[in-house]
Amino acid sequence: MFGRYNNIQKFIQFQLMVNVATLVINFITVVTSGEAPLTVVQLLRVNLIIDTLRALVLATEGPTKEILTKPPVGRVKQIIIYIMSRHLFAQAVFQITILLTFEFKGEAIFNVEEKVKNTITLNTFVLCQVFNEFNSRKLQKRYIFKGIHK
Repeated sequence: MFGRYNNIQKFIQFQLMVNVATLVINFITVVTSGEAPLTVVQLLRVNLIIDTLRALVLATEGPTKEILTKPPVGRVKQIIIYIMSRHLFAQAVFQITILLTFEFKGEAIFNVEEKVKNTITLNTFVLCQVFNEFNSRKLQKRYIFKGIHK
C-alpha cells in the first residue's frame, strides 16, 4: 500500500513522456516528408520492452522513509503536479530535438544511407526511453541515480 500514489505518478510521467515524444516526432516527420520515422511495429516493440521493465521497477521498488512519512493523499489532489510537467517538458524538448535532428540531418551527420539512419533513429529513441525511465524514478529529486545499486 505504501507509495501507491507516488508510483502512479511516476508511471504517468513516464507514459506521457513516451507518448508525447512519439506523437510529435511522427507528426512533424509525416507532415514534412510524408514518411513516419518510427513504424507501428517498432513502437509496439519499444512499448512492450520499456513498459515491462518500468512495471517491474515500480513493483520491486521498496519503501523509503520519505514516502512513509508523507500524509495520505486526498481524492481531489491533482495527479500531475508542476514538477512532473516540468520534467515532461524538458525531456520532450530534449528527445524531440535529438530525434528530429537525426531524422532530417542524420544521413549527412553520420554519412550513412537511409536504412542505417533509420536504425540510428530507432536506437536513439530506445536509449532516450531508458534514460526517461531513470528520470521518472524520482519525481522531486535532482540526483536520479540514488539507490539504483540496491
